[in-house]
Amino acid sequence: MEFMIFRGAPYRHDWVTDLIEDVGGFIVSIDLTSTEVVMIFAVPKEGVSKIEGMVKIVHGELMPAPLTGIEIIMVSPSYARHHAPVPHCNLIEGLRESGAKVNSLVMGRGVGLTISQMSAMERLAIEEHDIAIFMFGCFEHCIREYKLKMVEKLKIPIVVMAYPKLEVEMSNITYVSGLSRMLMSFKKGNEKTRLNRVM
Repeated sequence: MEFMIFRGAPYRHDWVTDLIEDVGGFIVSIDLTSTEVVMIFAVPKEGVSKIEGMVKIVHGELMPAPLTGIEIIMVSPSYARHHAPVPHCNLIEGLRESGAKVNSLVMGRGVGLTISQMSAMERLAIEEHDIAIFMFGCFEHCIREYKLKMVEKLKIPIVVMAYPKLEVEMSNITYVSGLSRMLMSFKKGNEKTRLNRVM
């Protein structure tokens, strides 16, 4: 099965819906507004060409959705300007465009060296997801000595994004360097490559 996202006008989107069912596929979710339809669906590989033809007829667009069915939580130390908003939100948008269900969590006490900690409620909320992505800052000492120790006991796969290059030996943590609190939209060439490293 191929998971895909259809984006287009509400007019005649039911033609696409009917064809998906005719070729043996199914619809995962559909978001219908007055101006746009966003539909995540799966079809057998041999039915993809028929769907592509129909999407051209209704003037929509089709994108692959490799992360369909995965629930991800994006965790930031705070919503302060220097911690989260631009990279946090743009990364969530990129993951959602790949079909993932993404939730956002800002830690109550995620800031600071010695005072940063994760509450039991935050830990439970994070562990309900398939994968957790943590966005940390630029200071190697802070990340190595405090932040990684705070997240290492979680029982799910973890992606940690931060700026410095580090070797992380914990089996459940994937460390991605070169990404942090920088203002980037993840839409241009080099920035898209950085986003793909997380995915």
